[in-house]
Amino acid sequence: MDSINSDYMNIGLCFDKLLLNEYYDLDQSIKGDKKKLEDWVKTNSSGILSNKWAQYEDISSAQFLKGTFRSFEIKTIYPGLVCGIGYEHEIGYTNEFKHGFSFDYTTGLPYIPGSSVKGTLRSAFKISGYLESIIDNMQDDSFNPETSKNKLKIPKEYKSHIKWDKLEKSIFEGKEYLTGDPLKSNKIDVFFDSFIYKVERDMEFLHDDYTTSHRQEDGSYSPLKEPNPIRFIKVRPEVTFKFQFRLSETVISNDLTLTEEIKLEIFKMILLDFGIGAKTNVGYGQFTNN
Repeated sequence: MDSINSDYMNIGLCFDKLLLNEYYDLDQSIKGDKKKLEDWVKTNSSGILSNKWAQYEDISSAQFLKGTFRSFEIKTIYPGLVCGIGYEHEIGYTNEFKHGFSFDYTTGLPYIPGSSVKGTLRSAFKISGYLESIIDNMQDDSFNPETSKNKLKIPKEYKSHIKWDKLEKSIFEGKEYLTGDPLKSNKIDVFFDSFIYKVERDMEFLHDDYTTSHRQEDGSYSPLKEPNPIRFIKVRPEVTFKFQFRLSETVISNDLTLTEEIKLEIFKMILLDFGIGAKTNVGYGQFTNN
């Protein structure tokens, strides 16, 4: 496939469309031979994993917002990030990628949709005790921004004054904190898509992985038979993503305002603690601040 051997390949296009088109154009001598077909599927689908970050760095940098937007960068850790796994993506043969993945339509690069960022952050706002623990950490008398995951210390008044259900509606539904009225459009917090910012040592930024299922090819389940390996694609560890927002301060009371900087710090802590994407319950989608 020419697009896999070029200096720049639109990975999303290859993953979602070109591989399938190539499959339909295959000679019947390959389609009719299961072993040859499986080898073809593995060889061609693996081609998208060999791309080095240097090929895409300039393209990726164009996706970052400039101006008064807020952002932070955090780095994936082992085993990596899986996002968009629910998208349909399968021909039906061994060695192919069985699950979908989130690739930006224009650049073809992996990304985390802003809707996923917003949904993950909002889920933490259902756990008021957790949010209070974040505030506690940011108020600790022994707080040291050089050694703490938090980089910002805040006044102690925040914990006793914030009503988390009202703050949730303000941030995620665009409601005035004090009155519940709709916010002006330029005061609504906006959650943008997140893109790769940096890759350590210019290595490949994608990799394949496997999960094992006892579901057989005929659809049956049997714990007594060999498991059926399911191949999927992931972003590797040590890949830094930039998370981007348009934020506004929230007036909590006449004497207290939740600043953009504090909101950003809370968002970062949630993502570091909760992770994002698919399969977070088995370790994927976790990040480090280092």
